[in-house]
Amino acid sequence: MNQKEANRIKELMDYFRKNLEKGYSVESLKWALVSQGNSKREILKALQIVEAENNSEINNKEQTKNITFIY
Repeated sequence: MNQKEANRIKELMDYFRKNLEKGYSVESLKWALVSQGNSKREILKALQIVEAENNSEINNKEQTKNITFIY
């Protein structure tokens, strides 16, 4: 992956993070990006990274909830 592609994927990741937080569906965001001429491969790569981050955050929150303190 060259620097230009890496920067583009980072921009797409930011786009997904911002708009998913606003409540837009993944499918609507992918459709919007494709219709704007973005590469499907770059879109899917960015989405894959963002979803992995979100899953990691969820797992960390779940682990925190499951901590039992014994006194």
